[in-house]
Amino acid sequence: DALKYVEASQIYLKLVDTPNPELTDMEHLAECYRKMNKYQDAEIWYARIVKNTASAPENLLKFGEVLKANANYSKAKKAFQGYATKMKNRSEVAVNIAGCDSAKKWISSPDPVVIRNEDLVNTSHSEFGVFIISDDLVYYVGEPTQKGKKSALYGWTGNGYLKIFSAVDRKSTRLNY
Repeated sequence: DALKYVEASQIYLKLVDTPNPELTDMEHLAECYRKMNKYQDAEIWYARIVKNTASAPENLLKFGEVLKANANYSKAKKAFQGYATKMKNRSEVAVNIAGCDSAKKWISSPDPVVIRNEDLVNTSHSEFGVFIISDDLVYYVGEPTQKGKKSALYGWTGNGYLKIFSAVDRKSTRLNY
């Protein structure tokens, strides 16, 4: 309830460390991982959850979402279809099913696009929301890398609170967006 998923996940890990963990504890742990964007971990737990006969149909939907985030489109599509069948409403997940089909199609015949990492900007943390100021200056939002001084940690992700950064192109007179 406090959105402190990092702390909560540590507690739920202890609760599920039994031969037959409670379904609700596994659901809470999987949801913590999903909210923290730790999709590999979430996938492991949702795979266990959906095998449980008492599992709610919504777990299939969440399982499909993490499978899709992990680029496992075939399994994601099956999870979405399973949810649609249980809920008797395909239209609710039609976009997700179509997204899986599109992703598989694009992977099989990709457009020639070159993606370049801007090593002066990109880190292992999140950076997003670029706002162009001029041809050689942008502002963006990102998680601090916490080098040097320690900043407060956001309980949702366990990373620092978002900050506004700027980047100047030092190599040319125009940034390549």
